[in-house]
Amino acid sequence: MIMRKIIATFILLFASLQSIAGNLEDGLAHYQGGRYAEALASFRQAAGEGNVQAFFLLGAMHENGEGTNKDYSQALTWYLKAAERGDAAAQSNIGSLFEKGQGVPKNAAAAADWYRKAAEAGNLSAQVNLGVLYFNGQGVERDPVEAYKWLYLADMGGLPVAREKREFVDLRIEGWLRTL
Repeated sequence: MIMRKIIATFILLFASLQSIAGNLEDGLAHYQGGRYAEALASFRQAAGEGNVQAFFLLGAMHENGEGTNKDYSQALTWYLKAAERGDAAAQSNIGSLFEKGQGVPKNAAAAADWYRKAAEAGNLSAQVNLGVLYFNGQGVERDPVEAYKWLYLADMGGLPVAREKREFVDLRIEGWLRTL
């Protein structure tokens, strides 16, 4: 009797996992086919089942106005659900919303906090954005060395824009050192 309950529980769990994956996969297929309204519906179903990637994708679709009107507040809501579950891309996008003042009051310090969470998790875009904030002293104390560190990490991760920004910071640091 106990074994039947265990097997039944396993079957239900497996079926629900396939349903979650199916909704997400359907949504991705719709999205790639340019059928954004259908993608949005599939991602909402997957999100209702707790799929973190669906939370992120719903945030991106609301941010970009794909299948729905642009709505930065809705984007933030979905990104927060993903970010709370450790999604570094969502954390980075929240940082961007705060940096630009989209759906929230513009707040460079909050942007830096969100970028830092994502950067520490290895998100290359967040590393670049955090490096730029450190270089410019926006939301954090100006620190060219800290800026260089984050830009270097993103560059080593293979993000081409990071190399350009790191080289720019490198030239500024060299010039600053010459003045000492």
